[in-house]
Amino acid sequence: MTDDQDVRHFIDEEAITRISKDVIQMWRKREFPPGAAQRRIVTLDELNCPRQEFRTVELQVTYSDGRIGRSKEPGRWAKIYENTNEEYLMDEYCK
Repeated sequence: MTDDQDVRHFIDEEAITRISKDVIQMWRKREFPPGAAQRRIVTLDELNCPRQEFRTVELQVTYSDGRIGRSKEPGRWAKIYENTNEEYLMDEYCK
């Protein structure tokens, strides 16, 4: 899927895992158009389906100059808002 800012979104559907009754974990990749500050972001994200929240557990950013940033520090749970990629994921995988 490509969004209105020309960012391409990918999900590794074969690696989607239900880690508990309520939480789904998935790998996501975003590829940015030329001229963006970053080339690619790969994340391991979690969706808490009943609470309609998500968080990033792992993150790797490849910047346009080739530098790579990484984090394995889980983020805070955040509300999923309407008309976002996370809402689409929740609607698609929290059935």
